[in-house]
Amino acid sequence: MKGLSILIPVYEYNPTLLVTTLHKQCTSLGIPFELIVFDDASSYESYTSWKSHFDKIINLHIYQANKNMGRA
Repeated sequence: MKGLSILIPVYEYNPTLLVTTLHKQCTSLGIPFELIVFDDASSYESYTSWKSHFDKIINLHIYQANKNMGRA
């Protein structure tokens, strides 16, 4: 894919506002883009509190590590 890729690393953080803002900005540019949220093994409660907000956002990929890697 030629375009813009934005990686958002998170740990015990709710990225909802950041992701929705970036998605709106990228969509308005009219260029190919992808947003990648990588959760570094946050608690189940933290991860599930925000993940469901993104079910219908296109060009968004969410990954979660099984073990916290810190500064990987």
